[in-house]
Amino acid sequence: MLINDSERLKRYMQRWDIAAYFSTNVTSAMHLYRFRAGENIFNEGETLSHFYFLVEGQVKAYRTFYNGRVSVVELSKALDVLGEVELVGARNTTIAVQATCECYCLGFAMAECRDALLQDNKLVIFVARRLGERLRSISRHQAMNASYTAEESLALYITRTKHGDMFTERLTEAADYLGVSYRHLQRTIAKLCAEGVLERVKGGYRILCQDRLFELTKGMQEI
Repeated sequence: MLINDSERLKRYMQRWDIAAYFSTNVTSAMHLYRFRAGENIFNEGETLSHFYFLVEGQVKAYRTFYNGRVSVVELSKALDVLGEVELVGARNTTIAVQATCECYCLGFAMAECRDALLQDNKLVIFVARRLGERLRSISRHQAMNASYTAEESLALYITRTKHGDMFTERLTEAADYLGVSYRHLQRTIAKLCAEGVLERVKGGYRILCQDRLFELTKGMQEI
């Protein structure tokens, strides 16, 4: 949703030094948008309407297959860009991007600004670097799934997707992201519940022992 709050927009631009990513003054065409938890920023197969800088909150990118299975591709938080692949490739989105909590983005309407953005050398270099970082992130994630136990990987996933003291992500998506079977994930969660780390409640799991989660993810937070 478009937010008419020039002061907040200005604060975000100053906090993240957004102007430094451009060689021309295109930031005057930038607007502030808010997305609620669970709201899709992009939908699969749609024409890209905006290019965003994620300046607050966290999102997950996911893909839905023909059999209905949902695969989480990546988790991203501020500062990040959304829609960079489609910006460069001028194609419809191939994944969906959903806010996992309340998010704020600074965005450009592509119908008005796409050509100017692609002609901005600073921005193009930044987008190219971000694409490289994204590939490295996916590679590190795959290595993590192969190198750590399901309990350790789940603990990191919980710390990255929790809302306050609640973990409410879909377990089928979590299992796919972590590279384990749904049954294995259920056993792992049951173990954490038995140890008093989690408690099953309506709508998800309440985190009872944050310290244990951080202990399990020690050395993994930079992955």
